[in-house]
Amino acid sequence: MFAVELVLRITGASYYFLQTHSFSQNRKSRIRILCLGESTTFGWMVRRGVDYPSQLNKLLESKYPGRFIVYNRGRPGTTSAKILFSMDRFMEGIKPDIIILLCGANEYNPRLSVIPLGRLSSFWGNLFIAFSGYLQDLKIYKMSVALIDHLRYEARWGCAIRPKKGLCPEFDEGMRALLRERYLENLAAIADKGRVKGAAVVYSTYLWPWVNYQDIKDAAQKNGVVLTDQVEMLKRSGAPISKVMSEDGFHPNVLGYEFMAWSLLRTLEEMPAFLRYTQDR
Repeated sequence: MFAVELVLRITGASYYFLQTHSFSQNRKSRIRILCLGESTTFGWMVRRGVDYPSQLNKLLESKYPGRFIVYNRGRPGTTSAKILFSMDRFMEGIKPDIIILLCGANEYNPRLSVIPLGRLSSFWGNLFIAFSGYLQDLKIYKMSVALIDHLRYEARWGCAIRPKKGLCPEFDEGMRALLRERYLENLAAIADKGRVKGAAVVYSTYLWPWVNYQDIKDAAQKNGVVLTDQVEMLKRSGAPISKVMSEDGFHPNVLGYEFMAWSLLRTLEEMPAFLRYTQDR
């Protein structure tokens, strides 16, 4: 079992590294933009280089040659809790000047989200998140869950942690309320960690309004964070959602990722700090 897990991890890590890491020269002299999120940041459903961070990097390079480098640290299936847990490592390793955060799609996915068990102390809460994240990141665990789902198996106690419509309805609303509260807290904490290290923070909505749209907008206003309202910008462009959505009904297609990069570039150029970033170095 250990050998299987090791092979799966090496294969997955190699693919993730090649998919998300840039090999540009002279990184230290460039303004660093860190893109955090899940599969919509990683670039699911499209080939390498079509993800929005890669396209944003190309747009910036064409307008401001040699000034920027964009890091894609999107991870499919991740949540705000896991991003927050990794923030110190990101900040230390990359030292970003700007952080772009797009997350929320997996917060209510019972297979992926860390379930808040009451008001745990900081130590025990962090330990629980770390253990849960470790377990859920095991490739064998993920394959086992997929097999169980395929066989349509439901353990009795699973109703409590994997609420589905029509099953254990008493947990549905309460659990979603707890997860939403934790999500909003995580958004604020991620922004705080970035700003403490001197980074400007941008929240982005998804292209479609049915994925935590209002929560992201409200959090940006409450936390004093710059917002890229992809929904409103897409509406103003006149393009129908069907033109920018992939066949899975959620992830952007090539045009969708291109539009995301363009809208984020517009946001960056409207930031008061942007001119300072381009002149300081």
